[in-house]
Parts: sequence; structure tokens; C-alpha cells
Amino acid sequence: MSLALNKVQQVYDEILLNFNDSTTSSKNFFESSKIARYRRLTIAKATETMLNLYPDIQPYIIWKMIEKAHMINFISKMIQLPEKTLNTEELLDYILDNNTLTIMTSSAQSWKRASGVAWEEFLQRTLNLSDCSKEIKILNAPEMKSLLNGEPLITSAGILAKLSLPPTDIQYIKFINKVLDDKNFDLFLIYYFPLTQEWKLFGLIQCKTSIRDRLKINMKSSLEAMQHHLWSIVIAMDPDGFTNNTGQYNRAAKDCWNGFYILDNNISKDSSIYHGNLQAIQDTIKSHCLEVLSSMLHQTDSINEHWRPSI
Repeated sequence: MSLALNKVQQVYDEILLNFNDSTTSSKNFFESSKIARYRRLTIAKATETMLNLYPDIQPYIIWKMIEKAHMINFISKMIQLPEKTLNTEELLDYILDNNTLTIMTSSAQSWKRASGVAWEEFLQRTLNLSDCSKEIKILNAPEMKSLLNGEPLITSAGILAKLSLPPTDIQYIKFINKVLDDKNFDLFLIYYFPLTQEWKLFGLIQCKTSIRDRLKINMKSSLEAMQHHLWSIVIAMDPDGFTNNTGQYNRAAKDCWNGFYILDNNISKDSSIYHGNLQAIQDTIKSHCLEVLSSMLHQTDSINEHWRPSI
């Protein structure tokens, strides 16, 4: 099945316009200071929508199409796009115009700024890891910082609960603050412990749309996290297929994280590298979450750089 760009463009444009709330008139919507945030939310929502509409198309292809839709939307608000097919000379004249070049560069920068956070927001809003026995939440960095600073977070039962922190382990608290300051992790996994009515941090997630991005830096931070008995995982797309080869990326994925989860329609497993569509990846991570929590319950320091899921 192929996917036409105009279909993706229609979804993207409609979602973005839906953020045009009562405080922002249609006339000045695209000049609003809120537009950058709206574009991030649009990318996240469009990704979720398109994956549901076209489950047979590879997620990384959908993501690339959304990038194109984002850039077209951005450019079309600044300049008039050609209404007819241009010949080679006309196309070069159009592209090499200084104003066009500036706007195209700005559209690419807009995607770079928005897409990483949008991917995190998509995962945070889409993945449901709780079950009847455990309430698990995925937090972004500001939410985690707030919880670490003593702000309570409400449970599904309406209980205001704070984060459980070892009162004498100053080094642990310093490490979590370092993780937040360094920004090498994007999302944080916590679960509710009814006995003490507290949230407990148990895992850290690095979110990537391409595993080539900052992998060596993230390897070090992941190893540090596991040494502090936190479950360290990656959720990514791998359009280049680096994890499918027996090279440095494949070895790093196996050696430097407790689990490496690739959003891909071809479901497979290679040691602790898991490929699967959105439902398969969610089910696998959910299963592994419960395994991690069970392991921690029996031995609090059991999660380390050597721990891997049993399935």
C-alpha cells in the first residue's frame, strides 16, 4: 500500500487548525507565539492518526511524510507555492531565490526543533503500560522535575501521592537531578506503591527517531542509569536498519541498554532488541515493565547493566 502526500497533508493541516482556539483569531494564528507548541502537538497527533489509519505502512515512512507535510505547511504560510509543474530552469529560479531559500531553511529548522519533542509526546500519550495490578505513568522531564521537588501527582484513584526518595541516599537524588540537567533521557517511568501511597521511579527512556542520533553520548548515560539500578531503555525508529546488522549499533543496543525497542512493522527479536508495530511494542514494554517491578520487589538492586528481560 502506498501513501499519498496529499492525504498526510490534509490530516496535518486539519489537526493544526483545530488548535486555533478562541483566544487566537484565524488571521494571526500562524504568527502566534503558541504556534511552535501547536506544531509539536500536531506532529504527535498526526503520527498517532496516520499509524492508526495506515497500519500496514512502515512507521518511519509515515514519519518522513509528516516531515514533508510540516515543511509544506510552514512554507505555504510564508510564500506562494507554485501552482503548476515547473521545468528545470523554472524550478532552479524558484529554489535559488534568496527569500525562498531562507524560508526553506527555516522550515527545516522548525522540523528539527519540533520533531524530537513531538516524538516524545507521541510516545507519552500513546503508550499505556498500566494493568489491573500496577499503575504506571510516563512523565516528561518537567513533570519528573516537579515530582522530584516534592509536588504530588494524582493517581487514577484520586490519591495525591509524592515521589518516594531514600532519605539518606543523597547521591541517588543528585544523580536524578544530574539526569534531568544533562537531558540525555526524555521520559521517566514511575509506578504507584499503595502500601506507602507513593510513586516510585523505576525506569528511564531515551526516545529517538533515528538511532544514529547521539548514540555514543547516550551509551554512557544509560550505563550510569543502570548502575544506579534504574531500568534504561530506548524506543526508536531505525529507518537505516542499523540494528538489523551485526555492527557497532547492534552491539551497542544489546550491551548498553536493558532493552531496545524499534517501531517497525516487521516483528522480530534479537536478544534484547525488539522490532514491532505500535501494539506489539506497547505489549512488549508493558510485559517487561511488570517483570522489572517484580524483580525489584524481590531485590531492590537487581536492575543493573546485566539485567535483561526473560522474554
